[in-house]
Amino acid sequence: MWFFEKTTRKQSAARFLRKAPLERKERRIVVETKKPFFSLGMVVLWGVFTATVIYSLLFSSFLVITKKTTDGVEKLSIEEVERVVDEELSGKQGYVFFKKNFILFDSQRLEERLIAEFPLIRTARVVKTFPDTLRIVIEEREKIFLWCSQEQCFVIDEQGKARDGEKTSDVRYEPFILSVTDLSARPITIGKEAVASDYVRFVRDFFVLFPQETGIFLESHCTTSSRFADEVRIKTKEGWSVYVRTKGAVTDALAVIQVLLEKELPAEKRERLEYIDARVENRLYYVLRDEGGEEEKIMPEIAETSSEEKSASKKKKK
Repeated sequence: MWFFEKTTRKQSAARFLRKAPLERKERRIVVETKKPFFSLGMVVLWGVFTATVIYSLLFSSFLVITKKTTDGVEKLSIEEVERVVDEELSGKQGYVFFKKNFILFDSQRLEERLIAEFPLIRTARVVKTFPDTLRIVIEEREKIFLWCSQEQCFVIDEQGKARDGEKTSDVRYEPFILSVTDLSARPITIGKEAVASDYVRFVRDFFVLFPQETGIFLESHCTTSSRFADEVRIKTKEGWSVYVRTKGAVTDALAVIQVLLEKELPAEKRERLEYIDARVENRLYYVLRDEGGEEEKIMPEIAETSSEEKSASKKKKK
């Protein structure tokens, strides 16, 4: 009995010492909600600010072009140039925005229109100075180079490209016209290269240097057999013509012609002169009108003498 009671006590003690079962804790997931960065008031303030900025940039009188200056106009009428500028500044874009707004004004459009409107303008540059000033810088040409073919003339720029020459029919441009008529009458495409830029440069330089070197003035209208012939035929004020090869330096062609005029063709003899042909390198031809017809002379020694003189002058410079 004693053993049984002892065992029972141990079992009851063991039951008493047993740990109580763990309590289950409920897990709660808490989602934190962030407050919006922009409140309704901030949105309204930003909207008002944006609208104010847009209005100030596009509609305010603060950014309206009210002053303009034009530089570089000498041969043209400055009133005519400013008339075109005023036309570009007047009116609205899309029936809403004023063209004279400093931000929206199209400078490139004005530059292109000035060049198209006035053939004497070589380049036009429009500079905007904040907040209300427009400056137009013009570079004029010395001569307007025209290429005529199929009874139509085109303005040729410094790169040899053709553009519409209708504006050159105005009589005010007559003193500045330098034209070449293509006798082959090949068609010309606007915007494409009509002749090489070297050809344009040669003819312009020849018209400037020939009167300076010889004292003989040239007619402003000349001809060529073809735009691929690399030659030009120019008539002088004395009535005779000179045929020149456009490949090579202008000074070389002038040196040969000047020696011929000094040694073989004085003023009294040039009254019968028909033309001088300097298209063949190191060889000169000239034709005289006579009662019995025409007299042609070939003067290779003139060209050789001129070449020797040029080489001698180069050695002296060295």
